[in-house]
Parts: sequence; structure tokens; C-alpha cells
Amino acid sequence: MSAVAADLPETVAPASTKAIAPSKGGRPWTFYVLAALFALYVIALYGPMFCIYILSFQDIRGGLVFPMKGHSLHWFVDSTARSSSRLSSPSSRWWSRSSQASAFASGFAVTPSCST
Repeated sequence: MSAVAADLPETVAPASTKAIAPSKGGRPWTFYVLAALFALYVIALYGPMFCIYILSFQDIRGGLVFPMKGHSLHWFVDSTARSSSRLSSPSSRWWSRSSQASAFASGFAVTPSCST
């Protein structure tokens, strides 16, 4: 028998036992804590947006408040009846086009070139 094998202890703990992992092979408790935090984050992020979407079907008498006062599609009709590019000012159109051009140019600057 070699000297290295003689130095090993007789009983070795199985590799599956860890400090955090439960003994039955399920998920650790930290997984559920982090999952709950992520769920709260998603609700806080998308909850107000969902409420505004629901309240956009409210009648002209109501605003962004519950309970809803009637049902209507007037907000959607107003937004599609007018052309947004006709009503925007020239300076806002210039800023929009320049930001698009700078994003396009920076995309090419960051992308590595493919040389063969």
C-alpha cells in the first residue's frame, strides 16, 4: 500500500451532501427566496403597465382610475386617426433620425469585422 493511500481517512462523506442542499435531493431554500424576489420584481415592473393597458379601455369620462366608468375605444381611435409623423415638429423628427443614425453607426463600430 502506498503512503498516500495510508493517509486517507477510513470514512469519506458522500459527495452529494452539501451545506445548503437538502438531503432529499430537492431545491435549496435559497432558490425559493430568490424566485419570490424575482416574482415581486416582475410584478413591480409590469404591473403598472398592465393597469394602464386595462384602463385605456375606459370611457371619455374616466381617467387612469378604478373603478372604470364605461367602456370605449376612443383612445385607440384618437391615436390611429392622426398621423404621428405629420404632427411632430421638425426638430423632433431631426432628433429621431439622428439617434437612429448614431445607433446604426455604433452598431457597426462595435461589431467585429469578419475577415477570411
